[in-house]
Amino acid sequence: MSTINATDRIQSDTRVHIFNGNWTRYFMRDAVTKTLLSITYPPNQTLVEEIDEHWTYQDLHQRDNISISKIKTIDRVTLLPNPDAQVITLSSNKLYTDGHRILTTHSATYAVAQADTFKQCPVMMTDDITQQLIEVKMSHLHSMDSEMMRKTLHNLVAYGTHQEKLYMRVSLRYNKAMRATYQRE
Repeated sequence: MSTINATDRIQSDTRVHIFNGNWTRYFMRDAVTKTLLSITYPPNQTLVEEIDEHWTYQDLHQRDNISISKIKTIDRVTLLPNPDAQVITLSSNKLYTDGHRILTTHSATYAVAQADTFKQCPVMMTDDITQQLIEVKMSHLHSMDSEMMRKTLHNLVAYGTHQEKLYMRVSLRYNKAMRATYQRE
């Protein structure tokens, strides 16, 4: 594992912890445009800014005492759909739906400079029943605890294929989270 220095150019999927202010800045690529973004969380908001590819960590934190480290995801829960979100973290231990299927994915954080560009953001998902890998637009995804998920679960139980009905019967019997979501209708 290599060390990242303050004089290095800013890399995607890193974070800087600022000790003398006790806050964190994240750096990620825009999920659609691939520009470099700075993400901070001031009180009650998310601040996402495009930054210059040639800047170093020191350029942004000249007077700060910092530590730099790699990241894979940002631990912020966002229920989908959320048209105002600029940062969305999908978790591998959560279920999602596009209104037709139950979907899973690897844990990953997606960030965009402009919230409306999430409509274009492709996400690789796995149909949890058939195990097929499919691409879904972020704007079509809904979280486990949503009205769309409840409708999807109901439709799979009532009108799905034989395979989907078997999957749902077993899932609803043994998965407390899925059963609780389905029964909120």
